[in-house]
Amino acid sequence: MILKKPEETRTNSAKRARGVFQWVILVTKHIRYLTGEPKNRILKEISRLPSELVDLYEDMLGQVPVSDLQLLIRVMRWTKFSYKRLTIEQLRFAIAADPDRSLRSLRDLESSACWFSDDDDML
Repeated sequence: MILKKPEETRTNSAKRARGVFQWVILVTKHIRYLTGEPKNRILKEISRLPSELVDLYEDMLGQVPVSDLQLLIRVMRWTKFSYKRLTIEQLRFAIAADPDRSLRSLRDLESSACWFSDDDDML
């Protein structure tokens, strides 16, 4: 049975969010991957998610594979501490730069474990 009443999902999400708009945005992005799943599966997933925003962030971070943690930490550091909002291209080069390694050329960046060959790979 495919979810035919999106308003039921919206209502359920709104109740769980308790007025926190960011919670709704994150959960909506999370359940978007369940499109086509049975309604009960989607509602169960929404009810499984923590209702507190901090706990939701913790739940999301706990799902990041260990192999991606180094990349996640670099992205979070650059986005948190940059003076201005970075473009995807700027972020791509920034996360490839290893602070413990001297960079002399683009090849040094390209050999980084966190290198993406183009902006589309970042998304």
